[in-house]
Amino acid sequence: MLKNPRNDATLDISTKCTLKCSECARQHFETPSQIPGRNWTLEEFSKVISVYKKIDFNGQISDAVFNPHFIDMLKLCYKDGVEVEISNAASQRNMGWYERAFEANPNAIWIFGIDGLPDQSCIYRENQDGEHLFNVMLRAKELNISVKWQYIVFDYNRENIEVAKSIAKKYKIDIEFNYPTEARGGRVVDKKTKFVPKCLTGKRCTAVNATGHVLPCCWVDIPAINPKAELDDPLRLLFDNPTIFDDGVSVEQILQSDSYQQFMMNLINKKDVSWVCKKMCTSSLENPNRVKVNGTVSR
Repeated sequence: MLKNPRNDATLDISTKCTLKCSECARQHFETPSQIPGRNWTLEEFSKVISVYKKIDFNGQISDAVFNPHFIDMLKLCYKDGVEVEISNAASQRNMGWYERAFEANPNAIWIFGIDGLPDQSCIYRENQDGEHLFNVMLRAKELNISVKWQYIVFDYNRENIEVAKSIAKKYKIDIEFNYPTEARGGRVVDKKTKFVPKCLTGKRCTAVNATGHVLPCCWVDIPAINPKAELDDPLRLLFDNPTIFDDGVSVEQILQSDSYQQFMMNLINKKDVSWVCKKMCTSSLENPNRVKVNGTVSR
């Protein structure tokens, strides 16, 4: 069976987020009700963790904390020994809720998106209370929860990088400065036209999106991240497939389906490959400025 060799998956378990980040895929939709998908149930989540033993709650269109079953999902992962990372930028949950989440899975790693000093992060992350989220991060640290401060660098917060480093050192928190695009400091280092699918070489993990589709990676989730773009025939092999929302359908059955296997075979043969795969897996983006304080260079 052809599949992503990694045993981890990134999940979009909801369609809700209270932030209005200008570069978020949510900005492609006029109203939140147009975003495809819904909250996952515990039963649907259980299908996924029966296969994947490391889970990244790192949604492209949602913040996982808004799924009403999220704390119970953390408990399930803790009980079953599933590794967990949570990327959280929305700040509308109160401290008591976070303390319950930390108690539900003390082994989880929390990555807090605070772009700049806490009082200025809302410049990009509109509607975020960065000071509250920073205090949540400190509380997690007090409770011996593993945390990381993720800091996307923009023009408005560049001058505070050294200050942020000092704050991170003071509280012994890893901080990652992220330049994710060429516009923010990354640079293309491999301009060769050789097509190497990252989902087959272990450089990208499996994704399960808010509509329950199991995908080789999150980049192919075009209906969610770029709904005006073409859903070509190769992608339809994935999106016409059953989902984890379907009764009696398992992740293994989806991976073993003829259409999923055909999609993966097309990648190997470099034939009938989607435009998005060609775009994302033909050149690479080096990120020399993505580093951690109190840690090693981040990849």
